[in-house]
Amino acid sequence: MSEIARRLLRALVVQAMAEKQAEAAEDVVGASAGITAAVVAAASIPTDRYYGEVLSAALGELIGKGALVYDYETTYLMAGRPGSPEAYKITQRAIELLRQTGTGE
Repeated sequence: MSEIARRLLRALVVQAMAEKQAEAAEDVVGASAGITAAVVAAASIPTDRYYGEVLSAALGELIGKGALVYDYETTYLMAGRPGSPEAYKITQRAIELLRQTGTGE
């Protein structure tokens, strides 16, 4: 897994844990997490002119590995929020991938 994808996944899990007030990463399996400015900042994703391409590649990698699943319902509900963030559900595979890279809870 690329470094940017790993950081993004970790930031999404941390965001979901904070929202659910969870103590363990496993507690957020199935939870939705939005790609917000805070998540991008926490993941240290460069916001230069290649931002969209870098973010797309990282998300594509995480979806391809089964770590994230696009959450249509939450994305639709968040459509009225500033920036209209897209949402993804965190899978058990996400937690396994974080553990494999040594960044899991």
